[in-house]
Amino acid sequence: MIALVTIDEARHHDTDLQLLADALTRAGATVELVNWDDAAADWKRFVAAIVRSPWDYHWRLPEFLAWAERVSQETQLFNSAEVLRWNTDKVYLRDAVAFGVPVIPTEFVTDDVGVDAVALPRDVVVKPTVSAGSNDTLRFIDDETGARAHIRHVLSLGKKAMVQPYQGRVDERGETGLLFHNGEFSHAFCKAAILSQGESERNGLFVVEEITARTPRADELAVGDKVIELLASRFGEAPLYARIDMVDGDDGKPLVMEIELAEPSMFFHVAEGSADRYANAILARVAG
Repeated sequence: MIALVTIDEARHHDTDLQLLADALTRAGATVELVNWDDAAADWKRFVAAIVRSPWDYHWRLPEFLAWAERVSQETQLFNSAEVLRWNTDKVYLRDAVAFGVPVIPTEFVTDDVGVDAVALPRDVVVKPTVSAGSNDTLRFIDDETGARAHIRHVLSLGKKAMVQPYQGRVDERGETGLLFHNGEFSHAFCKAAILSQGESERNGLFVVEEITARTPRADELAVGDKVIELLASRFGEAPLYARIDMVDGDDGKPLVMEIELAEPSMFFHVAEGSADRYANAILARVAG
């Protein structure tokens, strides 16, 4: 029995959830959907728990990480509690830069002194380091006052803020996302820019995204491989699942925006066979 970990609110929005459950069933597994915060859940019943869509974790991070540690003592958890702890705060981007991964230039603000000290590009994105679904992520153009006010707002939530120059090429080409399972490339997608024109549509959990299929360039795949190398070096092996989001910088070369190892959408619907590939990767990891 394999648990796919979610929450009630996500079950109607996670388009990957049933596709993955069906793929695992086709591969011979028995599957159950379980809310991560279900106090009655008996995790020992499962051979593994696969974190799929606990999309409220960023509002309840200490509780979520404590859950991950606890469940790790009762069954196999993927990705692991160690990976989740590292990946749920985007200060991990510092580790990526140190490893030689090309990353969007990022400044982190942790206190009121930093609010006034941080240099702001004229076109800037401000967001919490702990967030999901583009919540509290805002773009400011020629609005230093607004940007610094939003940084203060993020700090008032008890979070750290991150400041990045907006990458204008995303308006033309969108983002490229690469999906890897057990370190092997599975498929890619294109996400249209969500901060290019005012407020985006939201559904209560995340900003609604326009997703299409994409064939990645060789340089994008090379960056993805570099990230997998980082992860394998840090955790001893590549994680079961990894999503790497990137955009083109001003020079046309890819820059990593995020490395998503906690609860990323995988957009199986844009790549035929991708749900089955992931199901097989899960069963191979569980058996291993």
